[in-house]
Amino acid sequence: MQILDSITLAAVVAELQRTWTGARIDRIHLPTPHEMAWQLRGDGRNGRLFFSARGSFARLHLTDRKSENPPQPPMFGMLLRKHLEGSRLLRIEQLELERVVQLVTTGRDELGDPIERALIAEITGKHSNFILLDRPWGTVLGALRIVTPEVSRERQIMPGLPYDPPPIAKGKHDPRTLTDAQLFEVLAKGGTLDSVLLSGVHSLSRHAIGQLLEAAGLDPRSPADGLDADQLSRLATTWQRAMGAIARGEFDPRLTPGRPWDYSVLSLGGAGLAPVCPLLDAYYGRLETAERLEGQRAGLRAIATERLSRLRHKVASLTEALEAAQEAETWRQWGELIQAYGYQLPPGSDCLRVPNHFLADSPEVAIPLDPRETAMANAQRLFRRYRKARAAREVSERFLAEARSELAYWEGIQGAIALCDTLAELAEIRAEITPEAPAKGRSTKPPPETQPLSLRSSDGLEILVGKNNRQNDRVTMKLARADDWWFHTRDIPGSHVLVRLAPGQRDLPERTRHEAAMVAAYYSQARDSGQVPVLYTQRRHLKKPAGARPGLVLYEREKTLFVTPDPAMLARLQGLAES
Repeated sequence: MQILDSITLAAVVAELQRTWTGARIDRIHLPTPHEMAWQLRGDGRNGRLFFSARGSFARLHLTDRKSENPPQPPMFGMLLRKHLEGSRLLRIEQLELERVVQLVTTGRDELGDPIERALIAEITGKHSNFILLDRPWGTVLGALRIVTPEVSRERQIMPGLPYDPPPIAKGKHDPRTLTDAQLFEVLAKGGTLDSVLLSGVHSLSRHAIGQLLEAAGLDPRSPADGLDADQLSRLATTWQRAMGAIARGEFDPRLTPGRPWDYSVLSLGGAGLAPVCPLLDAYYGRLETAERLEGQRAGLRAIATERLSRLRHKVASLTEALEAAQEAETWRQWGELIQAYGYQLPPGSDCLRVPNHFLADSPEVAIPLDPRETAMANAQRLFRRYRKARAAREVSERFLAEARSELAYWEGIQGAIALCDTLAELAEIRAEITPEAPAKGRSTKPPPETQPLSLRSSDGLEILVGKNNRQNDRVTMKLARADDWWFHTRDIPGSHVLVRLAPGQRDLPERTRHEAAMVAAYYSQARDSGQVPVLYTQRRHLKKPAGARPGLVLYEREKTLFVTPDPAMLARLQGLAES
């Protein structure tokens, strides 16, 4: 992932200066402890300015994405709302060419007098921070992260202290004012081109230096003190052109897949005023969503794995107990044989050998006895063991059936976790398996309802796919009509797949039947297997037991197909749905 650098931040500042200076700050949202969004209004337009202080994802740009607010805003959020909501953006300025931006606002105080406030956004990786000042470059009123002397002896961020900007590296040149002579002096120190420039000038990232060198036609790993006159001239010209474009607020944002950097913003081939914020919003939003998705998936997977481990141990223990209880019938038979033949035994006998007429051919059986007891006492002891084992078997059978049902449910949950590809779908699973008790005086809001995946068969019929239990219930119990066809992998956790027939249609086309079976196999735990059994039946033959968990249905009159999942076919069906 490419971390937002000072050049990219300069492009964002230039765009904000052109488009949102003078805008009103209508509302301030703090959806997470490290994120903030300002709702802006100006010139009949609405915009959303997004701030993040979240490690590698720290950034500042306009966004189209919306997020939920927490039930109780943090103290810093309340402070920002008090001082900044309703004010206007007076100016946006970057400190030197560093990753520090000051957003100056103008509004009125409690007495109606004009007043200026400033928010400092330090976009510096894991040390990123948002700091509210009483005036531009003034005194700290509050901060997202308070920095005490115990945290840092060099630089504190605390209410009442003057704001102290992050120090600029000493002994390095400002890249914007670097003359050709100074550039050649830096190169003369020796080392590779990229490393010597990185150590000789401040505020430029390795990616930005790499882009400058590429534009000049130079290898970043070549010796800095070995450039000939033509190479030096190309580098100096490229450098001055790029710095001039930065000074004029001209940038050329573009994605660069397959390069050492994922995107670039430097204008190296002429003037450019293309907006950079849409590129950053899409790039970081996609990566952050994927990272959060995997984090949520990992948390849910851990819950399911722990529950499955306990259930498998329980099933094994109950199975072992049930197998032991199977000997109960033998004890009953021995007791009856002792009652039938025990009168022949002399006192103190430790074994009775008799034909076992309960088995075919009546083989002889040796029944061990306690010589201290009479034959009838030995028989009664065996009958007691029989009755106890029979009762244990009945209980074990009931508990084993319940444990196996629970095991199947959690195997389905585990499969659904892998199938879900949005945070909202995973939130439905979390709400299902870890329901939260509502706080006193407050109702628990269920997660928003997500929609099943919609595909289109080659015959033009809609195929719906549930990717978690709640979607499965929605597909099967709410969206399906009686004549529609339902597909599911046999004895394998997976999605409910529904083919919706056209009005008045009775028959399911063979090609669509095969495609729907392939979809059901693909969206199951047998995705990577061959010849997956998929059962199918009409919706009229499905029934949901009263009180059953989400996703559980009973079926009858089913038929079975064996198919091998094909990702290419799935992509084709998705393409048909989008066309």
